[in-house]
Amino acid sequence: VEHVSALVELPNGELLAGWTHGDNERGEVPGAIAMSRRSVEGVWSAPAVAIAHAGRGTAKPNFIVDGNQVLWVFY
Repeated sequence: VEHVSALVELPNGELLAGWTHGDNERGEVPGAIAMSRRSVEGVWSAPAVAIAHAGRGTAKPNFIVDGNQVLWVFY
């Protein structure tokens, strides 16, 4: 199951997408956050699990690029 997405433009012009990923929505199998980047040429990378915790699920990802061009990921 993939849903609850977030999108941010990175300082170099690429886009970063993130979403929750798991086997079901009832929490029986812990979820993870998967991410994919789109280059400035418009090519998306293959999705990959970026955040996962054994024994517990993850919540909706949120991205912020601060004034120092640092990417923060909250979930």
